[in-house]
Amino acid sequence: MGDDWSFVSAEGELPGFAKPMFIRPHHRTIYPHLFHRMRKPMVPKRLSRPIGRLTTVVHPFVVRYPRLAAAIRRWSPEHMMVPPHEALRGSPIVRSAPRAARATAA
Repeated sequence: MGDDWSFVSAEGELPGFAKPMFIRPHHRTIYPHLFHRMRKPMVPKRLSRPIGRLTTVVHPFVVRYPRLAAAIRRWSPEHMMVPPHEALRGSPIVRSAPRAARATAA
């Protein structure tokens, strides 16, 4: 669920979207199963914040060149992008949720 918008269906359900998760070096203890198959180097934890600031500065310029942006994303050591079902193994990923909790009869 994002913090910007919420949509409600005619049936009163909140639709969900399994947005890819950005996994950074400091997430290693939370998602250790993702780090055994790393395809690219990760930035050391102590450099993660300064590199994050740098990418924020250069992002508006890099996105003007889609091929360059794609190459940088592929080899960027800053993060991994994984679908939620990979990061949250064994946890159900739902497509919608009720807008409010409903009382059940005992």
